Amino acid sequence: GEPGAVVRGGIVITADDVTVRDVTVVGGEIGIEVDGAERVLLDGVEVLWAELDGINVRRGTVTVRDCVIREPIGSHAQGIDISFSFDLGPSLVERCTVTGGMEGIVTHFARAHVRDNLVSETTLRAITLTEMSMADVEGNEVEDALGVGIFCGDYSMCRIEENSVSGTVADVESGDRTRMGFGILSHYGAEATLADNRLRGNARPIGSFLRASISSE
Repeated sequence: GEPGAVVRGGIVITADDVTVRDVTVVGGEIGIEVDGAERVLLDGVEVLWAELDGINVRRGTVTVRDCVIREPIGSHAQGIDISFSFDLGPSLVERCTVTGGMEGIVTHFARAHVRDNLVSETTLRAITLTEMSMADVEGNEVEDALGVGIFCGDYSMCRIEENSVSGTVADVESGDRTRMGFGILSHYGAEATLADNRLRGNARPIGSFLRASISSE
């Protein structure tokens, strides 16, 4: 992409080894879509007013650095979604700021490193690793999430280290006991390993459900 450009309606990437740098995407269902492409670099991108996903990756691998995703307008909007790429190389999301939406950063059946990001004001979960993902979650700040801060679920294997999770509040209206303001939650056969996390002001700091495990180093 051309640095400094403003794109309305979204970008679709289907070729390997593409770099998009310092581009702002405004509106559209998906801000930046990576479909079947590997070794894609998204550097310094900003996505505003996405309806579904700020950044959506399917069957691909990406490095996302220094991005900003904010002001989603869809009730089911997500910040960054990386899915169905477990047999490919790991993706990296680092130093991004994601504000609002249902989920800030989410993986489904993927390998990923999620580090040094700021995720806040989500309405479902802030950082989600699910559907047999394998992920390292390190050095992130999670603030003011509704329901769950960091979620490791559905037989995923998660290393969760040196994160700060604060202000997670219970989603009382949901009636879901897994959404009662957990800073970190392991769910449905997942294995989460925790080390040196800072949990402050969460309704409940840590929880596990349905044959999930949490261990500490």
